[in-house]
Amino acid sequence: MEINRDLLRETIAIALADIEAVYCTRTESAWSYGTMGPDDFFNVANDGDKLDYITDAVIAAMQKESGE
Repeated sequence: MEINRDLLRETIAIALADIEAVYCTRTESAWSYGTMGPDDFFNVANDGDKLDYITDAVIAAMQKESGE
């Protein structure tokens, strides 16, 4: 099975943007200090490294499923 990585990455980015998926750059313990703010959260769809990570994970799962 040939996978179009760029198309898959773009599709993932669109899906993540649609649900406004964000990630927090602070540790979980920071919640208890009340110092979290909007600058501590980033849109996953706009982060190339995160998109690459997710895309690679999806491709690996697809290849494993197909026996490659």
